[in-house]
Amino acid sequence: MMKRHGRRAKRPGAAHSTGLKVLFCLVLLAAVAGTIFWTARLGLLWLRSTQFLALNNVTVQCSEKPIKQWAFDQLQGLVGRNILAIDKAEVRTNLLKNPWISSVEIDLSPPHGINVEIKTRRAVAFIKKGKKVILVDSNGEMFSPDKGVSTSKLFELKGHLERPSMEKFSRFIGLVDRYGKILCHKNIASVTMGDKTMTVVTRSNAIPLIFQLNIPLGLQMKRAEAILYHLYSSGKYKYVKRVDLWIAKDKAIASLKKKV
Repeated sequence: MMKRHGRRAKRPGAAHSTGLKVLFCLVLLAAVAGTIFWTARLGLLWLRSTQFLALNNVTVQCSEKPIKQWAFDQLQGLVGRNILAIDKAEVRTNLLKNPWISSVEIDLSPPHGINVEIKTRRAVAFIKKGKKVILVDSNGEMFSPDKGVSTSKLFELKGHLERPSMEKFSRFIGLVDRYGKILCHKNIASVTMGDKTMTVVTRSNAIPLIFQLNIPLGLQMKRAEAILYHLYSSGKYKYVKRVDLWIAKDKAIASLKKKV
C-alpha cells in the first residue's frame, strides 16, 4: 500500500498568534521610544531652566576699548540667565546694531561663561550725499554712525560706487596699507571711481594719479610710490598736471602730463 504524502495543515490560530506577537513588539518599541523621547525632552527642559547653568562670566575680545566696554555693558543683561537658553543669533543681531561693529562671534563656555569676539570697522573715507555724510570702511562697506564723526583724517570717495567698483577700492586700500609711504592715507585727498579708471588725488600739491582698473593694481601702486618720490625729491611736482599709470610687459609705466 502506497503512503500518501501531503502538506501539513496549519493550525487555525497560528497566524493570529504570530500577528499578536508582532503587534506587541511594535507597541513595546513605540513605548520605549516614547519614554526615551520624553525623558530627553524633560531633561533638556530642566537643563535650560536650572540655575546650575546660570551665566555669571562675560568675556569680550575687541581691539577698540570704547566698543569693548559698550558691548560688555550690553551683555550684562544676560547675567543670571541659563546659558543654554541664550539665543546667540539674537545677541549677535543686537551687537551688530552698533555701526562700528562689522562682525560678532559668540562661543558659549558652560557652565557659566560666554565669550564674544568683536571685529570693528576702520573708516578710511567718506561720501557726501547732500547734507548727509556716509562713512566707508577698509572693506568698501558703507555705514552711517549714530553721532557725527570728524572727516578731517579721511578722504572723500566719489564716482561709481557699485559693488564691483567697491571691490577694487577695497583692494586699493589694502595696497595703501601695505606699500603706502608717500601715497598713504594721510596724503590722499580724494578717490574717484570711474568705469575703467580710478583717480587718486594727493593732499600735497593735489597731484592726480590715474589707475587703470582692468589691470593689476599692485604694480601700479608700487610705480606710483616711485613716481611721487621722484617728483617730491626733485621738486618737479610743481610742473606735473597728472600721472597716468598702466602696465606694459609686466612693468608699471607712468606718463607725466606737464602743466602748460
